[in-house]
Amino acid sequence: MRFGSPMAAPGLKEGLAIGDFHVSGQIDRIDVDPAMSPRGLVWDYKSGASAHSAVEMDREGRLQIPLYILALRDLLGMEPVGGMYRALAGKRAARGLVLAGEVDAAGIAAADVVDADAFWA
Repeated sequence: MRFGSPMAAPGLKEGLAIGDFHVSGQIDRIDVDPAMSPRGLVWDYKSGASAHSAVEMDREGRLQIPLYILALRDLLGMEPVGGMYRALAGKRAARGLVLAGEVDAAGIAAADVVDADAFWA
């Protein structure tokens, strides 16, 4: 899913408004919950062997997944349940940030599953 591009739907062409500026980017994948739509999980694929955990995102100020989560909510009108990085090399680890109780946590590191307060912080 691409947001903020000229080829996107008219409501998305300006990108995500944050204060006085707009951010645009490209979401690699959105998994939509067919039973409880509109809810989604955003994914970003990384060509290397590392994917960033929720702790690393917070500690290092990594904004890509949090911005994709906001875009999902604010531009697409979907309820975000998480955002994940997937490494495409090495162990192909999936790490990120998911809302506790909303995603099947099988295979997701326990530290990446957070409560609503931590998710929206």
